[in-house]
Amino acid sequence: MSTASRINDGMAIVLKPFDITQPQYNILRILRGKNGEPCNCGEIKKVMVDKIPDVTRICDKLIAKELITRQFNQSNRREVLLSINNNGFSMLKKIDPMIN
Repeated sequence: MSTASRINDGMAIVLKPFDITQPQYNILRILRGKNGEPCNCGEIKKVMVDKIPDVTRICDKLIAKELITRQFNQSNRREVLLSINNNGFSMLKKIDPMIN
């Protein structure tokens, strides 16, 4: 638990200048891994490292920061589809070397 805490503290330090949290970073990485295919909040929640209850709220913040985009499924208007955009890709390119 101590090691996990140290790693989390280090991640927070790296992410702070980019004004994103660890769950936001995790969501960006998940969406990047979809290779341009949009997915819904339920799919994101299934593969998140930390199982957080409010994925929708975190995605709303990423949308406000213009790092991901939201679209509605044409066959099911209740389903919201999310995908990473160029701003999100650019941010990850800057963060990844620091994390590695």
